[in-house]
Amino acid sequence: MSDEHDELALEVVDHADVGERADVVLGRHLPGVSRRVARTLGLEGHLFLDGRRAAPSARVRQGSRLTLRVARSGPPQPVTVLECTERFVYVLKPAGMHTQRLRPDDASTLADAVALEHPECRRASPDLRQGGAVHRLDRDTTGVVAFARDLESWRLARAGFRARAVLKLYLARVCPGPSAPPWPPQGLG
Repeated sequence: MSDEHDELALEVVDHADVGERADVVLGRHLPGVSRRVARTLGLEGHLFLDGRRAAPSARVRQGSRLTLRVARSGPPQPVTVLECTERFVYVLKPAGMHTQRLRPDDASTLADAVALEHPECRRASPDLRQGGAVHRLDRDTTGVVAFARDLESWRLARAGFRARAVLKLYLARVCPGPSAPPWPPQGLG
């Protein structure tokens, strides 16, 4: 591993994986990496089989070592923790930051920043890419995002969202505010 890259590695030990495509095996076993993402990263030249660059369609053998080498993103920007309870961390998400990663080589996200202060959140959701985020906000949206601190809390909160039992409030701030209409109105004077 170099200073500019992170490596996500997997050794093939499951007999059911022998003879399978590398991207399929990575998607099956590497937390937070889907087959589609593994395939895309492989096509971009980031997939290695036993230390050699490989195509996503390369077939694996027992004991093969699969590695995805991805560019290291910079440290996440600091975020404001609004409230921290036994079960949840509530954070102010700034505009311009994604809530969670979709690919291992994505830029740092809100989930990464929260995990620095609350590492337990990283494993609080079934998909590690979520980092415990109970919901998401669009990249350009500022607002509060809730992060669960354990899997039970994450499941409880997600059930509340599915049942539409969670009250969501949306406020808009317009800067600068609307200007007054011209007086007298055009065409009347």
